[in-house]
Amino acid sequence: MSDKDQVGIVFNERAPEAVALSKRLARRLKGGHEVWLCSAAEVVGAKVPMNKTRLVVTLGGDGTILRATHVAAPSGVPLVGVNLGRVGFMTELQPNEALAKVPLYLDGQAWVEERMMVQATVLPRTAVRRRGNPAVYFGLNDAALGRTGVSRPVFVGHAGDGSGRVFVAEQVGRIWAIDAAGTRTLFADITARPSRDDNEEGLLGLAFHPKFAANGRVFLHYSSSRTPHRTGVIAEYRLADGVLDPTTERVVLSQRQPWGNHNGGMIAFGPDGMLYIGFGDGGLANDPLKSGQDLGSWLGKILRVDVDVVPDGAAYGVPKDNPFVALDGARPEIWAYGLRNPWRFSFDRKTGELWAGDVGQNAWEEIDLVVKGGNYGWNGFEGPEPFKGFMGGRGATKGPAPHSPPVAWYPNPAHGRSVTGGYVYRGKAIPALDGIYLYADFVSGRIWTCSKVAPGRYDAVELERSKLSIASFGEDEAGELYLATFEGQVHTLVPRR
Repeated sequence: MSDKDQVGIVFNERAPEAVALSKRLARRLKGGHEVWLCSAAEVVGAKVPMNKTRLVVTLGGDGTILRATHVAAPSGVPLVGVNLGRVGFMTELQPNEALAKVPLYLDGQAWVEERMMVQATVLPRTAVRRRGNPAVYFGLNDAALGRTGVSRPVFVGHAGDGSGRVFVAEQVGRIWAIDAAGTRTLFADITARPSRDDNEEGLLGLAFHPKFAANGRVFLHYSSSRTPHRTGVIAEYRLADGVLDPTTERVVLSQRQPWGNHNGGMIAFGPDGMLYIGFGDGGLANDPLKSGQDLGSWLGKILRVDVDVVPDGAAYGVPKDNPFVALDGARPEIWAYGLRNPWRFSFDRKTGELWAGDVGQNAWEEIDLVVKGGNYGWNGFEGPEPFKGFMGGRGATKGPAPHSPPVAWYPNPAHGRSVTGGYVYRGKAIPALDGIYLYADFVSGRIWTCSKVAPGRYDAVELERSKLSIASFGEDEAGELYLATFEGQVHTLVPRR
């Protein structure tokens, strides 16, 4: 690392002078100490006497201080203010109680960090710049939808048919196709089918069969208004004259939804050709049905089914290598469990890894790397901590798998209230972002990146504060990324000029 790029935060080191969080300190460090790039760390204040305490800091998933307090320091232990050994370092303190001023003690002298914006940036230097001067920005795709707008777009995707078209799904039940020239045509209208009684109901997911160019098969996930009970429906459709024909609907599976929220909604074909389906925990709050840890229920799960090899009389097949096929009492379609409301998951088109954003209750929003049989904790855990809310599991989980903690998280409501999972960037327009996952918050409009920096260690950094209601990310055939916002626009990820 060059001095130019360093704002030093030192781990387990006595500073000769009280100049922590400064470039000078970073230059003084020698081997054996950890130094991290930092995106906003300003220390102001005056020297005060040491009071024989040391600072303990609780950090969010993007490295921002959530709470800091003083605890008794053992005799002879250097009083070092902030330990950024990894982003998301946690203490036993309660989150979301950030102090107005945080004294940072170094070698017996206190400095006051008033902004409380210590954000660790441990992504490659070429990938992300410091906040306020990011390597990318989000521009409107004026040639397509930027001028005309859409109504509550919930998904952007492609058909993989070589046409170069981008498809935008509206929550009400319409899907628009936009070609390379920016011409928009109506591809589907199922507005008579989805329920919009609840804010989170409607058309929620769209997936094209991997061989769509040859077979014309399209799959949708929507909240049904045609049954006595709220129901999440996964249905297959065929084409007529190049557009989706609603009369060809074939229901693949359906799940009764006890309440109108936490419907999940994402569907996607994996690199294995299987269809992956996300369902929330059933809604209301706190997971009153204890669905997340119940392997006898599809709620709070990601399912994996086969829509190509289907037994006679069945609507889908169950892959033999699903993790709970042989477990008594478990639904064999389940791929992963312990999710509250997985709002958007995606596969890295290079590695095949499955990334998911899981909407939290009222303390943490999280990003998970989903693996076969993984347990993501809800409602025993919310984000990185035991969930201690009403009816909470308080760290208790069930099933054969232990809790798999998130790879990134951020505090609710300090940084947002509803995570929107994104994609690992694999496009060509911005080479510096290759292999980096992007995600956002629907309420705050903040956009983050997450990247692996060592085996089992991931670090996140805030990239933008867009002030947009980002409902979904999307990907075109070339791997370029899009954002769909409830402001009625689709934005593209483009290089900063």
